[in-house]
Amino acid sequence: MDNLNILKSKLLATAFICAATVSSNTSATIIVDVTDNAGRAEFTFSGSDTISVAGEINNGFWFNDLNEVNAYTGDPNFTGQHSIVSGSADLLINSIGYSIDDVWVNGDNADYELGYRDHSNHPFNLAVGDTIGLVGSIVTDLNYSWFNEGSYNFSSVGPFSYNEATLTEGIIFNVGAVNPVPEPTSLALLGLGLAGISFSRRKKKA
Repeated sequence: MDNLNILKSKLLATAFICAATVSSNTSATIIVDVTDNAGRAEFTFSGSDTISVAGEINNGFWFNDLNEVNAYTGDPNFTGQHSIVSGSADLLINSIGYSIDDVWVNGDNADYELGYRDHSNHPFNLAVGDTIGLVGSIVTDLNYSWFNEGSYNFSSVGPFSYNEATLTEGIIFNVGAVNPVPEPTSLALLGLGLAGISFSRRKKKA
């Protein structure tokens, strides 16, 4: 095998590895990381997503069923506002930022609702193709111990009593130190890249 073909094989293998890296970091998923800050729940937000089914979000970024997936086990009868102790975060709708003012927990329903509310005049109704996201980090007066460590997935955004908007990729809600699992596509691309490197080495030896 001549040097040109060896070089082509190496470049192809490198391209596969780069594609795997890019694939694992360009997902449109919204990520909410919950960590323990001196006993208080700290929320760190990243990512955005597009709306696949139109719906309403009301006065902030809401999602439901925390108790159903065992992510939250606070006082079942508690409903109310929780303050932001420090930090700041924004709700992003079609790239326009709206400041998060407080956090609301609704324990009236058995599934629990968690809302990051803003009191700005943001759109209540989201259409198919609209983008929504969260950015920033806030420490709240919610007890971290009310959350159960693990990684949880949610597919819609909006309060329980409204016609929720469905997300294309969804929300990943991580409580505590959670090791990310590589996407199947990324693993496949990485495997192809490594196979390409191995193939080029064998050809070179031959």
